[in-house]
Amino acid sequence: MALMTRLPKLPPRPAEGRALADPDALWARAERQVPGWVLISVRVPTRPDGAPTFVIQEPTGWHPTPRSQLTLDPVTAEVVRWEPFAGQSLGRRLRSWVRPLHTGEAGGPAGQAIALVASGGGAVLVWTGLALARRRFRGWRRRMSAAGALSVSPQPRREVSAD
Repeated sequence: MALMTRLPKLPPRPAEGRALADPDALWARAERQVPGWVLISVRVPTRPDGAPTFVIQEPTGWHPTPRSQLTLDPVTAEVVRWEPFAGQSLGRRLRSWVRPLHTGEAGGPAGQAIALVASGGGAVLVWTGLALARRRFRGWRRRMSAAGALSVSPQPRREVSAD
């Protein structure tokens, strides 16, 4: 049995004489998709007949930045594909936690305090590493100058007489 994948429905190419929808109409449609949205960004298609994709950040709930995707038909401004945050795959939802966990947003003030301490620890490690390197370099230079002073010191001359 062959494994079949379902390709997303792509919007039809605009026929001759059919104009693309007004960008303001597309934006207004995206605004109506999620009431109380926090942030909307659009990925403009590279092809003239490509479908614009809107990334809509929903109001904060259990996730600090829940983002859904909306793809609209560029001619009619109708919904081609709607992917709400709650309907995304487990892997995609887990991947969306990377930045909030990294910056401490996920833990609120306590998480941000932990992120601050970790950042300060990284700065201390850099400082101590540079201090150790400087100390070792100074010791190496002292040893080299001491070894060089011994080899450069004048040796007593022996005079050989021809008699």
